[in-house]
Amino acid sequence: MNVTRIKPACLMLLPFFLLSFDVSKSYASSSETIVLTKEIISSLEKCPRKNTMELNCKSYHQTTNYTCGPAAVMTLMRYYGMLSAKDMNKTTELRIAHEMSATAGDGGGTTPSQVESWLADHGFSVDSGQNVSTDLLIANVKKGIPTIMGANRHWVLAKGYNKGSTPAEDEVIFADSCCNVSVMSRDTIDMMWAEAHMPSNHCSDNVGRFIVAIPQK
Repeated sequence: MNVTRIKPACLMLLPFFLLSFDVSKSYASSSETIVLTKEIISSLEKCPRKNTMELNCKSYHQTTNYTCGPAAVMTLMRYYGMLSAKDMNKTTELRIAHEMSATAGDGGGTTPSQVESWLADHGFSVDSGQNVSTDLLIANVKKGIPTIMGANRHWVLAKGYNKGSTPAEDEVIFADSCCNVSVMSRDTIDMMWAEAHMPSNHCSDNVGRFIVAIPQK
C-alpha cells in the first residue's frame, strides 16, 4: 500500500472515500495521518500543491521492525548521492544496522547516539538536539537539507512542508520507512519536546530528537 496524506482542502473532492481512511493520532494534538490506496492517490493528482515544497527524498522501506534508523539514513544518503538505486536493498539495510549495533526485536532499534556516531564515522558533519521544532525542519528544507527526527521510537526524515494560511497551520512532510510518506502538523511536532518529559512516556529516548547530517566536503 502506498501512503500519503491529502490537504484538508482536497478532502471535499472525495467524500465517498472517507470511510476507507485509517486516521490515527500519535500525540495529543490535531494531527492526522490518512492512509490511502493507489486508486485514491491517482485521483488526487490535480490537487493544488502551490504551497508545498518537497526535496527529492525517496523513502526506503524497512524490512524489519527495528531498522527504521538505518532506513532513514539510507534515504538521506540516497538524496545526497552517497548510495545508488541498486544499493537501496536489504543487504545494505542490515549491514548498516549491524554497524550501528541496532537491537533486534519489538523493543529494539537504534539510539540517537548510535545513529549520530555512525553518520559521523561515514563522512557526515553531524549536529543534533532534543528540542525539535517545525521552524527548524522547514528552515532546513528551504536550504535543501533533510532532517532526521525521532517520533515515538521511530525515525523519519523531514523532506518537505505544506505552508498553511497561517503559521499555525503549517505541516511537515516526512519520508517514512514504514509507510512511505507521513505528515505532521505544527502542534504535533512542537509538543514533542514537552511530551518526551512526561513520566508515562517510555519513548523519551528519541521523541523530539533531531539529527542534521550533511556530507563533509
